[in-house]
Amino acid sequence: LHPRARSAGFTGAVRWESIRALRERLSIPVIANGDIRSAADYREMARVTGCTLAMVGRGALGNPWIFREIAGDARGLGGREVGPAELFAVVERHLLLEAAFMGEWAAVRSMRKFYRWYLRSYDGARHWRVLLCTAESIAEVRGIIDDLKKELGIHGRDTAQAAS
Repeated sequence: LHPRARSAGFTGAVRWESIRALRERLSIPVIANGDIRSAADYREMARVTGCTLAMVGRGALGNPWIFREIAGDARGLGGREVGPAELFAVVERHLLLEAAFMGEWAAVRSMRKFYRWYLRSYDGARHWRVLLCTAESIAEVRGIIDDLKKELGIHGRDTAQAAS
């Protein structure tokens, strides 16, 4: 069950009530989905649907920490802020993992679709996305990220721990 009308695509309000109606009719677990972009969204989905299981889709794009946030919230630990050093460490790690999987040329191009998501909360993100999306090599991407980090006042590349 997709909690939106087909004609709505990815826009419009998700209808978690329809998931609740399905869950109430079935004796098997139902996994809810739709518009879960934070722990608060997960809590509201669980309240409305009665489901304790959820799929997170587009809400994880550029925000892989959402799973940690939801798990921490479920344990009563709350979430922690993701700083720019951690974000850029993950972007670089993502790029390197893509390169290990598909080679540098394909990885540099494949990553272009992710920069919008990773950088969406930064002022001037469009400028940086244009640069990143026209980069031709990992070295060039790293140089652009280093320049962006300097602009944001993040020094050095000592972010490996944050990315793991």
